[in-house]
Amino acid sequence: MNYLFPITTIILIVLGAFCIFTSIENNRRIMVKSAGRVDNKPQVYSPISTENIEG
Repeated sequence: MNYLFPITTIILIVLGAFCIFTSIENNRRIMVKSAGRVDNKPQVYSPISTENIEG
């Protein structure tokens, strides 16, 4: 019972590091995919209508 808190803490730290690594890797893959697009402009939407306004 004395080791429950340290073991739980270590498991949560390892899980958090894995999640951060996974999200960084996913972001890198998305950036590589979007770099090849021709239309790389940010999309802005009007608060009044849903028409796409090119910016």
